Amino acid sequence: NYGITVTMADGTPIAVTSKNCGNILGDDYIAGKLTYAPDTHTLTGTGSFGKMKVEITDDLEDKVDVVLSNANGAVVNGSLTVTGAQDVEVTGTSSSALIDGKTTISCAGDILMENTGTGNVIGTNIATNLAVNSARSVTIKNVGTEGNRSYAIYGRADITCSGNGNVEIVSSNGMAIWDP
Repeated sequence: NYGITVTMADGTPIAVTSKNCGNILGDDYIAGKLTYAPDTHTLTGTGSFGKMKVEITDDLEDKVDVVLSNANGAVVNGSLTVTGAQDVEVTGTSSSALIDGKTTISCAGDILMENTGTGNVIGTNIATNLAVNSARSVTIKNVGTEGNRSYAIYGRADITCSGNGNVEIVSSNGMAIWDP
């Protein structure tokens, strides 16, 4: 047991172990694949996932990187919660949003969220909150297009950085945050 638990939309926690680290969600989950590399302490998700919660505990707290990506569409269709990670990266190309739900991240390192498509990074039709606790630095970027009303964050942001951390929220179309 690596001290990492992943909980998907159905609410059943899955402990990441040496037996399932090559395909944590199993063959039945066809929308995305989630793996863990114990040698690099990296939890990697490729594709589209539903509501997701990642908890890192025990000796790996502040040592595991969480890297989620999707080349075409949402990365998380629902809320995303990551607790106890080192670095968190969510990247992809989406015309809607990379994360379509409340996003809560507690990590010791850096956060990068970037949508190279025309959609939002966080949130779509309903204002969605972003809460970040104790990160070293946070970078959130979306490309959007002129005339496309996409935001880096479609909702509110509450970000706390530790030390001399920087926060950068950038939208190439000038619409970084929509706060109701």
